Formats: sequence, structure tokens, C-alpha cells
Amino acid sequence: MATNTKPNIVPSTKSQPGFATRLIKITGIAALAAGFVSCAVPSGDTGKAQRADVRRMANNTLNELYSTRPEARQKIANSAGYAVFNQVDAKIFLAGGANGYGIAVNRRNGKETYMRMAGLNAGFGAGVKNTRVVAIFRSASAYNTFVTSGWSMGADANAGAALDGNGLAVGAKIDPTTDPVIYTMTVSGVSLSATLGAQKVWPDNALN
Repeated sequence: MATNTKPNIVPSTKSQPGFATRLIKITGIAALAAGFVSCAVPSGDTGKAQRADVRRMANNTLNELYSTRPEARQKIANSAGYAVFNQVDAKIFLAGGANGYGIAVNRRNGKETYMRMAGLNAGFGAGVKNTRVVAIFRSASAYNTFVTSGWSMGADANAGAALDGNGLAVGAKIDPTTDPVIYTMTVSGVSLSATLGAQKVWPDNALN
């Protein structure tokens, strides 16, 4: 009597290497994002140490800005105040956000106000990006509102600006009355804009 024997079917593994590669990439991005997010807060075990770290970040950022955009030095010298931020954007597919910290300095009396920054990162994508921001305030009223009440920033007015060979924004249309003027610094260079994405900034009560 004949016996019907079903052959053993071995699942194909052709797609597994591709899946494994994607999984490794996703895991790597997630780990990298976690590492970058940890950089979105000032380092130090005490408030004094954290304030010193924020000042160090601000000084380094300003020195780099001046070397690339020397006109910014005079803008700050003539300003009512300025703020410097370090921000980290992290995104894994549809989930993403930005966190950061910084300091605002009143040019009239030298008073320092420590700040926090956060925002949403809409759209699909994966990766992390570190951005440093310098906001220069022309008027005392705009600066005072910024440091006392915080501020919500709207859509980037410089999204369509062309880039030159050095990754610097050229042809940015900034109205002379714009307050504040904002420089954003990334690995691509420095750009000049009127606003910075969809962000929220507020005084850091823990450090002030």
C-alpha cells in the first residue's frame, strides 16, 4: 500500500537578511537617538555645574557663529538681548520631537536667564540632528516677553532659501523690523531666518 508522504517545507530565508539589516538599522537609529536626547540637557550633578555647562555651550556657539557670520557680532552688540540654544531633533518613523536648553542674556544689565526648548517633528523619517540656535532681539519688549513668558515659534520662514557651496543660506528675505533675527547652525552650515520651526521655549525654573 502506497504511503503519501508530505515533503518537509523549509521556510525561505531569502527575505530574512534584508529584514535583519533593517532591524539592525532601526535599532541603531533608536540607540543613537537615545544618546543624542541625553545631550539635550546640560551636564553636571549640581545646578552650578549645569549653568556652567550652558554658558560653555553658548560661548562655543557664539565663537563658531562669529567665525562664519562675522556680522552677527555687531548685531548682538547693538541688541537688547540674545539667546543661545542647543537642540536635538530625534525621529523614528512618525514619532519625533526636539528638546534642548539654552541661555538668554540681557545686553542692558547682563542678567542671564536659563531656558528650555521643546517641539514636535512632523512627517515620516528616521534619524537625529543637532542644531544650535542664536536669537538676537532688537527691542527690549520682545526680549522681556521671551524670558518672562516663554515663546512659541512658528513655521520656518527660511525653508526655501538657497544654499551656497559652503552650506550657508543665501538670499534669505529678512525684514529689517524682524524681531528676533535667528541663526541656526547645523552640520550643513549656518542659515538666517525669521523663525525656527514649531518650537516652544520657556524659562528653566530649576536653573534660574
